[in-house]
Amino acid sequence: MGRFQLTFYKKDYAPIAFESVNGLVLFQAKVGDRDIWVLLDNQSSSLIDTGLARELDLPFDKNFRSETKTYESSEITLVTDVPLKVNHQFTSTGGMLSISLDRYSKMLGRNIGMVLGKNYLSKISYFIDRKHEKIGFALSGAIRPKQGRNSYTLPLAAGDVIEADVNGKTMRLKIGLANSSTVRLSADSWDKAIPDKAKEQAIPQVDPMGNLGTKQWSENLPVTLDKMTLHIPISTEFKDFPDYDGIIGMGILRGFTLSIDSPAKQIFLMPQLEKHGGQNSPEEGQKRP
Repeated sequence: MGRFQLTFYKKDYAPIAFESVNGLVLFQAKVGDRDIWVLLDNQSSSLIDTGLARELDLPFDKNFRSETKTYESSEITLVTDVPLKVNHQFTSTGGMLSISLDRYSKMLGRNIGMVLGKNYLSKISYFIDRKHEKIGFALSGAIRPKQGRNSYTLPLAAGDVIEADVNGKTMRLKIGLANSSTVRLSADSWDKAIPDKAKEQAIPQVDPMGNLGTKQWSENLPVTLDKMTLHIPISTEFKDFPDYDGIIGMGILRGFTLSIDSPAKQIFLMPQLEKHGGQNSPEEGQKRP
């Protein structure tokens, strides 16, 4: 995808507003002189909408050949220079993969022009302040969250993976900022964490490739992050994961103000708590994925 150059604001730096749709984080930015909506996704590569890139007459790499020619029926191309500006945060230039983002726009009810992904987010630090609905980006080490009695700082492995205790079993869970579920485990990890079949429910379901499978879920099981235990729904994922057990998504994380610093290998969590039958849990964390 090529290199990108990123320059942070200094004098006029300030957090910016974001919107939460289905728990996912959207914010506004500019590509050239065009205002766009950006989706934050630490699992995906950064993407620009092909239609937007063509409208702005951005340069495409005519010699680019992707190992995967299409993504969900959308042709994958490469834009060699995307001039991105996030007011009061940073400006950047550099290459970015290009696909149609129409599916995201329909799902989120916004005209999504870009996905800001892991090739950016893995090299910087950023915070999502749920209480004030603000987001900010900075160099690694520059964001210093205010520690509190109910705050937690967890080690972060490569690929934004944390360790959590799921129903008494240690699991490696990947942070999923663009995943609206609570916790989703692979089938193998599900069997390890939830051996009691009496607790589970199952429904037949067709995956995106048309294969018939079974989605399983179990409600109100304990998930412990550091010293904090939540009782939440857990479900299975159709696919297995290469080097982790599952995904912890915004069904849980939207209940926190959080800061992620991938280069420094840490994530900071500050719960926005409400009471549920004597249990402390993140807001909306009791919903089925």
